[in-house]
Amino acid sequence: MLKLYRLFLNTLELPIIIRIWCVAGLVLCPLTILLVVLPLFNWTIGGYQLSYREFWYCGTGLAMLVFGIVGTAGFWGMAARIPATRWLLVLMPAAPTLVMILYPGPCFVPESLMNTDIAVSVQIHAFIIYASLFHLPSIRRYFKLAGDSAQK
Repeated sequence: MLKLYRLFLNTLELPIIIRIWCVAGLVLCPLTILLVVLPLFNWTIGGYQLSYREFWYCGTGLAMLVFGIVGTAGFWGMAARIPATRWLLVLMPAAPTLVMILYPGPCFVPESLMNTDIAVSVQIHAFIIYASLFHLPSIRRYFKLAGDSAQK
């Protein structure tokens, strides 16, 4: 438990906007995994009420589970100052769409997945995350501190 607290304290060295995003991800991504895996309630997706079984049968459950796993690994890796995990956060917006393309469920119409609005939105989000995590000097210093402490 103390190690988790130390990882959480690492985020205090991030810029405020990135810190808020990271801390939210530390909590919400694992919570997403729990809510997706446990059959606690019916889901409403795109205005349609889905039972737990339909939620998984359509592929939405798998897409959300992958999103939660990628996000959890990315945010906790960022808190642990593991530079390579930044790529998981860049991939995170595209993860559900990639899962739906690679594992097409019967409820998804392929044309709706290729919607240009979705594709553009995913690319814009991924680009903003990439630019923030790889090119901001404060983020570079944050991850450099991990390398400096590992060399000591």
